Amino acid sequence: MPASKFVRLSAILAVSVAPLTAQASLVHDLDPTPVVTSSDPVAGRDAGFVKLGTSSRILCTAKLRRDARSLVRFDVTSGQSTVLVPELGYALPVFTANAIAELGASRAILTVFDPATGPGLATTDGTAAGTTLAVSGITTTALTPFGARVLFVTTTMNGNTLHVSDGTAAGTLALGTWQGVNPKPLHVDPAGKFAYFVVTTSSNGSELGFTDGTPQGTRLIDIRAGSGSSTPSSMIALDPLRVVFAADDGVRGRELWISDGTASGTKLVVDIVQGIGSSNPEDFVWLGTKLYFEARRTGLPAALFTTDGTTTGTTHALDLTAPTSVFEEPTVHNGRVYFRGLDAQRGEELFATDGTFGGTKLVSDIAGGASSSSPRAFVSTQLGLCFCASTPTHGEELWLSQGTPSSTQLLADINPGTASSDIAHLTEVVPGRVAMIAFDAAHGRELWTSGGTTASTQRQDLFDVPGATADSNPRDIVRIADRVAMIAERNDTLSVWSSSPSSAGPTEVLKLGSANAFPNVIADLLAQDGHALLRYYPASTTGDLWTTDGTVANTRVLRAGFAPLLSVIDGNRCFYHSGTEVGVLDGRTGTSVRLASATSPVPIRASRANRRGEFLFETNGELRISDGTVSGTRSFYKFCTSLPCSNSRDYVPLGQSWIFSASTAASGTEVWVSDGTAAGTRLLRDIDPGVGDSFPEEFCVQNGRVYFECRHPQFGRELWSTDGTTSGTQIVLDAIPGTGSLDPRHLTPVGTDRIYFAGNVPGLGRELCLYDTRTSTFSIAADVRPGLPSSAPSNTGPFAVIGSKVHFVADDGVHGRELWSFDNGATSTPFGTACAQLALDASTDPRLGSTVVLTSNSPSTRVHVTLLGTPDFAGLALNAMGCRAYVALASYHAVFSVGLGTTSSFSVPIPNSSSLLGIRAALQTIAIDPNSPSTIESSNGLDWTLGR
Repeated sequence: MPASKFVRLSAILAVSVAPLTAQASLVHDLDPTPVVTSSDPVAGRDAGFVKLGTSSRILCTAKLRRDARSLVRFDVTSGQSTVLVPELGYALPVFTANAIAELGASRAILTVFDPATGPGLATTDGTAAGTTLAVSGITTTALTPFGARVLFVTTTMNGNTLHVSDGTAAGTLALGTWQGVNPKPLHVDPAGKFAYFVVTTSSNGSELGFTDGTPQGTRLIDIRAGSGSSTPSSMIALDPLRVVFAADDGVRGRELWISDGTASGTKLVVDIVQGIGSSNPEDFVWLGTKLYFEARRTGLPAALFTTDGTTTGTTHALDLTAPTSVFEEPTVHNGRVYFRGLDAQRGEELFATDGTFGGTKLVSDIAGGASSSSPRAFVSTQLGLCFCASTPTHGEELWLSQGTPSSTQLLADINPGTASSDIAHLTEVVPGRVAMIAFDAAHGRELWTSGGTTASTQRQDLFDVPGATADSNPRDIVRIADRVAMIAERNDTLSVWSSSPSSAGPTEVLKLGSANAFPNVIADLLAQDGHALLRYYPASTTGDLWTTDGTVANTRVLRAGFAPLLSVIDGNRCFYHSGTEVGVLDGRTGTSVRLASATSPVPIRASRANRRGEFLFETNGELRISDGTVSGTRSFYKFCTSLPCSNSRDYVPLGQSWIFSASTAASGTEVWVSDGTAAGTRLLRDIDPGVGDSFPEEFCVQNGRVYFECRHPQFGRELWSTDGTTSGTQIVLDAIPGTGSLDPRHLTPVGTDRIYFAGNVPGLGRELCLYDTRTSTFSIAADVRPGLPSSAPSNTGPFAVIGSKVHFVADDGVHGRELWSFDNGATSTPFGTACAQLALDASTDPRLGSTVVLTSNSPSTRVHVTLLGTPDFAGLALNAMGCRAYVALASYHAVFSVGLGTTSSFSVPIPNSSSLLGIRAALQTIAIDPNSPSTIESSNGLDWTLGR
């Protein structure tokens, strides 16, 4: 900031002006590379899209912004899409191809992650109002329709558990637990009467599992005695009660078996290859009244067999010789079985058979010559046989055939040229209309539909942003004096960047390496007084500690071969954890003092220092207090005696005490308080009573209270605060009534009375929110991305505050995840480190037309001299006690006040002049011993920005 902006307040005349409306603004589009915005739909199951009954509506999850999925309903007839639930799970990758499934005739069930209750299951009838969280505490990546219910598998320390659910908590049952359960069943009865799957135990190996949807009707059928595995596969229903499949009993190889779901009814049908050899039955398909499958015999061509489930009824149908030697992906269409076959002269092409040798023919040599079109994903539709095939001219694209060479035609070259469109989940939703997911270079991976003609094959783009640019994905945004520094990427290169209000653009301070390789930067960019520390791990070293003031010239290695985990204690000191020890690091010199050994497997961090310069940390189960010296470090409270253990974290100083999160067997993870003594260390309030966890996080101090977010069984995850007493530990507001959650994150105190954070707001998504501690009011500070899609404000920790500007990462839907700022208006921000416990406080922020009371406090009687001038964020050393001047002595400065005593207090009227808006100034108190004028102490600085 130019020095001319820091002026003497008393020189400005008062002028009344109207309030200004602050808005968020993009600081830099650091990576302006044009990008394709792909909605990347997920259909929900292997066989195609999830359909809602007999309607033309399908469900999918899709990205309506870059890092969060939404539940979308799409009508393939009208082409209309409806967002049912925006941002399912808020940017958590909990969805896979099987995470949505039909639930009966007209509903669907899906996996979700709720910030208040964690992973679970939601149900939907295809409307926003009818989409609700149904079951909490369920983590699964696959859902399989089972009549009017679904089957799924959960994983715990005890193994895999098969569950069934009707979409309600009461109707969700555990059916059985084994060491392993394949989440994709071998076969499921469409009516939901039974299902087969593969289970694994140490004593039985991988064997056949059966369930009728009840715990008592769920069993393991051990085909291969002992710990060996029969590994059942390739199953199909023979009749309403029985299935046939392939299995290996260890005696007769992999052969054809039959089962009715009981041990006695599970037996070998026929040993096609006698003895230990295997015929490997697979590719079962019904054609009319006959069940066909492929099997292989020793020394003979692969062949098709038919079976009725008996030994005598299993017969050879035809040898797979000319015109084909393989039988892959058999699909019935119009009375014939279409499949991918192999001809020595024509490669893999489209074949069909009626079950006889003479009726087995090449349908079309799509690729021509010896090249293979490798047809796949066959779907029988009213349009004809739809499938994917590849040619040298068009790559792999969508094809349609009526069963003759002339009718086998390319339907659409979705990704023009020789590249492929990578079609998936091809589904006939209603007769004569198919849906699929496909890729083209201009638009990314999107939803497509087709009515059987080239003209009717159209892209249904759910997320298309003209002029969109790449994400630079900033993180570790910190303040360095009057600059903002961060780690971000441009053109796939990760670097340290800095920016200041006076610069035309961002500065690349230090290039770190490829953003696509294993990250070289491990952990934090940490702010200190006038500089920042960076742990940097080049591939060839054990890691170095760097320092930077945001310029290339002053970015250098501070200490080579030393790069521990760091947390800030104050403006000059950091707490470090090297894996074996903890200590204090001088952020200016790089020297360190070892305080204790540390065997904890989890990162250990310390609190910021209180005004006495003391901080809190835990090692080896012991809570400790320290002033940064070995002699001034002591243990005062034990959480546990068996090592390794760690039970507390997130400490913040409040007056003479600390507030933090701690875990015990009796009360779970809750909010605690300590005054640095064993007697004064206790549970502050059991917010989720009993052994439940409220998981308090995001602690920050504002206006004499500690604010944090936590989970309450009645209120969800909301904003809470404490004054250090049990009665004073209360919910601030139930912003989303009931168990819904505001889920405030990145709590950042700004000025004297505001807290900014990212919150989930109904109708707006996750946006920048504001809580005023003096008026007890909550508001939306900025809807960076208007409407339901979220901009998702974030940072690695709290937002970075420079003057009146709050800096955060957000996505407006066009520029990607980039650096944004919001103007708080009048702001008073402490900076620097006080010496000798001398503190300078402001009663309110310097709003035009108001009066601010400045108070300086010293432990001893002193002459207090309060100065105003240009800020020096690094500070000028005044003496060996660590006192520093944060008002630049070389610039013009004014003496605001002189007082004698332990406390000095005086009022500062702020003129009501529009010309003062945005003016920056620094204040600091210097305390002088009247009996020894050379003995001086210095307070922290106050960085003032004048505003409304």
